Amino acid sequence: MDINHFDVNECAVPCVWCGDGIMPVNIQNGKKYIKEGTKFECMKKGYGSGMYTEKNKHISQNSLRQIKYVGEEYENRFIQKKILNLDDLRRKVKNSKKKTIETLLVEIFTKKSGDLDKRAYNATLMYLYTHGVGNIPKCSKEW
Repeated sequence: MDINHFDVNECAVPCVWCGDGIMPVNIQNGKKYIKEGTKFECMKKGYGSGMYTEKNKHISQNSLRQIKYVGEEYENRFIQKKILNLDDLRRKVKNSKKKTIETLLVEIFTKKSGDLDKRAYNATLMYLYTHGVGNIPKCSKEW
């Protein structure tokens, strides 16, 4: 088995469960629930979700900023690579090799400090995976 393969379990965003009923044990919508949230954690999560929803009302459904953790700066980096929207991203990487995809995303998500923004990197890989792109490189294990 290839140790450099994409594993959705490693890539899913760890988060707290704030829903009604029993906490899901399987990955849902790219999220892996690690515990039931406290009242305070769930209040913060709800506030953040509201802010994100309000912010995204003014962003196109095809904007790269629809990917969690991809903001204006990263979107501009995609644009410099001639990737203007989500359709362009899927088209560009659809038949690419793992290493080509990895190189592209590392270039885009490397911060000025030289560190990789692992959240944005992993979230983009999850987006590609959930939108039918195969041959995806391995996620960064650290969130």
